[in-house]
Amino acid sequence: MEIAFRQEQEAFVRVHQQSQKSVKDIIASAALAAEQEAVAAAAEAKARADTAAAKAARKKERANRKAMTPQDKEALKEKRLLKLIGAVVVKCMSKHSKSFDRDSFKKYAKEVRLVQF
Repeated sequence: MEIAFRQEQEAFVRVHQQSQKSVKDIIASAALAAEQEAVAAAAEAKARADTAAAKAARKKERANRKAMTPQDKEALKEKRLLKLIGAVVVKCMSKHSKSFDRDSFKKYAKEVRLVQF
């Protein structure tokens, strides 16, 4: 009977030691996971800071770009209008492009585009 009792105690001690090992393993894995999460959070925070800095730089650049003089605005508007008019002229003249060679087509298109009303 004493042998059975001793075997039971030894079995209990083995189970207890195994459970302590598994608890230690769980604690170690939880600590590792927490550390990895902290590293990921730090990386995400750094990425957000970099994105915010880049956004601020673009905003500052955009603010500098908006400071145009009225003459610059007018020149930009004129340039855009000339592009649009040029596209319409080329489209309309393309119907008759067979009667022109390439150089004369370009010459006439430029002349028509630059006509002022």
